[in-house]
Amino acid sequence: MLYKQAHILLLLLMLVSMANGAVAAVKVFQLQHRPATELVSVIKPMLATTAVVTASDYRLIVKASAADLATVAELLLQLD
Repeated sequence: MLYKQAHILLLLLMLVSMANGAVAAVKVFQLQHRPATELVSVIKPMLATTAVVTASDYRLIVKASAADLATVAELLLQLD
């Protein structure tokens, strides 16, 4: 239960922590073949500095612009 509460809190903090006025969204990408922790260091440098990328098991949680979310989706087609 505490684990789920921590993830909910993390998602809420990600939503509130807008560094600039850009519109951002949070998306959870469900991975099939690789743990999400393996991909954070690969994906994060490809996104804007305001993007937030976290991992939980086989889920990659990304708060970013629509363009960055599209980039993540394309990268995951190759990396997962």
